Amino acid sequence: MKKVYRFGKFTLNTGEQTLFAGESPIHLPTKEFEILRMLVENNGEILTKDEMMQAIWQDTFVEESNLAQYISRLRKILNADGQQFIKTFSKRGYRFSAELEVGDENLTLRRHISISVGESNRNPLRKIGEINNLAVLPFQSLSLQTDDDFLGIGITDALITQLTRTGQIIVRPTTAILRYANSAKTIIEIADELAVDAVLQGNLQRLGNRLRLTVQMFDARNETPIWAEVFNAEINDIFAVQDEIAEKIVDSLSQRLSAESRALLKNRYTENTDAYQEYLKGRFYQTKRDPQGLQKARVHFEKAIEIEPLYALAYSGIADVYELLPLMDEMAPTTAFPRAKSAILRALEIDPNLGEAHTSLGICLMNYDWNWQGAEISFRKAIELNPYYAVGHQVYATFLLRQGRITDALVELQKARSLDPLSPVINTWLAEALTYLGEYEASILLHHETIKFSPDYFLAYYHLTFTYLLNNQLEQAVETSKKAMSFSENLSLTQFACVFLHAVLGETEKAQKILENLLEQRRTKYVSAVNIASCCAALEKFDETLYWLEIGIKERDPNLTWIKIDKEFTFIRKEERFLNILSQIKLRD
Repeated sequence: MKKVYRFGKFTLNTGEQTLFAGESPIHLPTKEFEILRMLVENNGEILTKDEMMQAIWQDTFVEESNLAQYISRLRKILNADGQQFIKTFSKRGYRFSAELEVGDENLTLRRHISISVGESNRNPLRKIGEINNLAVLPFQSLSLQTDDDFLGIGITDALITQLTRTGQIIVRPTTAILRYANSAKTIIEIADELAVDAVLQGNLQRLGNRLRLTVQMFDARNETPIWAEVFNAEINDIFAVQDEIAEKIVDSLSQRLSAESRALLKNRYTENTDAYQEYLKGRFYQTKRDPQGLQKARVHFEKAIEIEPLYALAYSGIADVYELLPLMDEMAPTTAFPRAKSAILRALEIDPNLGEAHTSLGICLMNYDWNWQGAEISFRKAIELNPYYAVGHQVYATFLLRQGRITDALVELQKARSLDPLSPVINTWLAEALTYLGEYEASILLHHETIKFSPDYFLAYYHLTFTYLLNNQLEQAVETSKKAMSFSENLSLTQFACVFLHAVLGETEKAQKILENLLEQRRTKYVSAVNIASCCAALEKFDETLYWLEIGIKERDPNLTWIKIDKEFTFIRKEERFLNILSQIKLRD
């Protein structure tokens, strides 16, 4: 059984054979590690020199002085603030003594998710009245008009954007709070899950063009109201109302904003309420992250741009939709990405400092142009403009994973998670990074946490399937792959997972049948050529694998950017045709 021990600032992982002091790894030679492990596993007990030497060196003859030298070095390493964990008992042996926290990979998992950005982690010892971060819950409609659903979410999203733009207030992103629409959970429960110090709650009533907003902000520790106010306005004055609410929030938090930050608070991308409402509808449907929602979002963003041709946020929104459509088997990359890039460049022409657009540009440069240097510049620029944009850190991390820079990717994912702790996307990629590090148990635990709060997020099941396989848990992999297929509505990506699993289990006929179904689908709609190549690779179809990868080159398939590290291509990794493909996507070493 792999064990993880935490004592003082140290974490000893017997499975990984690692020792960390905080976040810093400490290199231990094999014998030193074995001595430390033996001492820690017998915490509080005196171990004789003879039994230690027999256990560590077994039949090899060594002097007591060898053991004493290793113990001396361990003492120097573990000497933290004058604290000594190892005591010598003259002529007898040694005893390790510490308050141990003992567990399994959960401790490793906590170590890997502990980095924060700025003051984004919740501080249980904060002073009264000191609020470092905030959650703005979806505004609830009290009327029967169905259009008010998107209006409530839109107002919420606008407030989050305004407050984040100041660079001085950490606000959980819209994607993190949507799950709490109509939630029966208490303020304290929500605040605990989102790790925030305060929660803003509101409702709206609309009668014709009249709008009434009731807004309250609560201290997360005891649900005590910090302030509450009612706002009445015409629907055409929605911008002014949002500005007023944002300023009230800032004032109630005693935030001393510079004149420049207060100007950013009121910065808006359109004065046209009709364009704004179309944009809000686009954002509403975009958050659903399914093919139907993405297509509806595209229509509304296009309407917003038609009404307001200088609406930078709408251009950025439509670019995000186009970049997602090929991954959902909904549009060919050669159609989607040029449209995305055109919208991105237009957004940046209108507002060069729009961080979201720089992230979108990085995705386009990476997934379609295979311009890795340009993509990294864009991702870094986006983070520079808005260090509290969780998606910026997360997308940059996937860039680093493709490059094989796993440690750097882990750091970015830790930052993203500190900003958006309940994002299924961020948590899934963090778990995947742990898998790349070989920490399968920790990865599985994090996937399970993600599935608890996002039980229908298909990518969590998809990646968990492969981690189960790597951890030799075949039965669990089978069940998880079925859920991935079901929740994704049979996307080619999750169908590949099933093909791979059938191949591992020796069920070649079942795997072949799924592959044939994918080929049949491709006759009538776009299906990723690289996902088909992955299916062929799982079945070790040499020529077919390379053929479909080469088709992917012609079609500019974004999934090509993963083939350097995808395990199914191991059997052709040294083939010249495969190396030529890597050269074309600029990933050849």
